[in-house]
Amino acid sequence: MGSRLLGRPGKGNGLGADPSVLRRKPKSSRGRSALAVHPASAGKWAAVALRELACLESNMLDNKAASHFVTSGALLFKAAMANQMDQVLTAISEIPRGQAGVRLWRIPALEPVLARNGSLGSIAEQILGSCARPVRAILFDKSTEANWSLGWHQDRTICVKQRQEAPGFGPWTVKNGMIHVAPPFELLARMVTLRAHIDDVPATNAPLVIAPGSHRFGRVAIDQIDELVAKCGQVVCLASAGDVWAYATPILHASDVASAPMSRRVLQVDYAADNLPYGLEWLGV
Repeated sequence: MGSRLLGRPGKGNGLGADPSVLRRKPKSSRGRSALAVHPASAGKWAAVALRELACLESNMLDNKAASHFVTSGALLFKAAMANQMDQVLTAISEIPRGQAGVRLWRIPALEPVLARNGSLGSIAEQILGSCARPVRAILFDKSTEANWSLGWHQDRTICVKQRQEAPGFGPWTVKNGMIHVAPPFELLARMVTLRAHIDDVPATNAPLVIAPGSHRFGRVAIDQIDELVAKCGQVVCLASAGDVWAYATPILHASDVASAPMSRRVLQVDYAADNLPYGLEWLGV
């Protein structure tokens, strides 16, 4: 598919939502900084006093679901990975259990799942267009023995082949021997993060919690996160094994410890359609 929901800033197809979406401008007040919609998210932004997010019973986006994703930054694809679950289980079978986050690279068994006609690649293509490709994969594995919490934050880094100083890129870090860097926000705004659930995630098993619409406000300062979460509200992202949640990569999210912990494995894959500038290259998956 050639369509692209998360387009380049300033282009006609950009992040434009359905014209019927209610616009809301952040209010400013003396003595308190105003949160403003980021230019990279030019378009309509809805008041998001949301309690439920849309889900799809098939893997195909219609106009309503596409508009919903642009506005809220999240969409559930029911059972989208169910037919390739065995391949995913084979791909992760040799990875030690109970680790907070293992970055996956060069695992051939994952390739059919991530490819354009795979259960994850096909979703990414509908959102980003035909140039979508996986650029980072992480396996999260919560359990009774490894049961952690994560405060509100944005995902702000990408993984590259080598360090090369470039305007707007930094700071640099190394995680698991892989080079990471914080890119300009405009690049993050054109990415999508897919979380493929290998196990059931009821309310007691530490589901991800998101602030819908928060991806529209650019890079959020730490001291403004609570204010923005209060503005956007919170949605708990429950899932069954085989479900895939799609998120705008910079959306604010958090996770509590599981109150009734059991296995909660999630394959998280970032997709991008852009080439990196200044000679930088994606490390890939």
